[in-house]
Amino acid sequence: MLRLRGLIYIFGLLLAFNACMVAGGANIAIGARARLLANKTLTTNTVYEVEFDANDFDTNNIHDYTINKSSFVINTTGLYMMTGTAGFEPNMNGHARSCEIILNGAVYLGGAYSEAACSGVDINIMNCTAIFKLQKNDVIKFRVMQKCGSDLDLRAAETSFSIVKIGDM
Repeated sequence: MLRLRGLIYIFGLLLAFNACMVAGGANIAIGARARLLANKTLTTNTVYEVEFDANDFDTNNIHDYTINKSSFVINTTGLYMMTGTAGFEPNMNGHARSCEIILNGAVYLGGAYSEAACSGVDINIMNCTAIFKLQKNDVIKFRVMQKCGSDLDLRAAETSFSIVKIGDM
């Protein structure tokens, strides 16, 4: 299972970097990928804006992990692909989990919701993706929620957010 998660992580990085390459492969286009450095504890039935601690890359100052860790601010208007991945600790008490991509605090761009029964052993990993036209100064956030009846960790090893400009408007 760990090998599979590692391969998924590496595949995600390769996709993000490939999406950032412009024609000819000589220049890096606009994009960022952020991740957690440590697990975050989530209170049950509370929406949480994920505050990312580090960037794997950021070619346009989209994500500042020192000041506003949960915001991805668009500096260049265009068509963007956004992908969020959330990994939740195993838990037998309750089973609802969700993740979503939000524009300017109110517009739902995409998400995932699961009420599948949890084994108490397996990590629950969720992905959501959106492609949307974004304007300069738009703010994107990645939100998660769990309803286990008690606190539950969002796992650093499986949680990340990527945003890549894929075209002009």
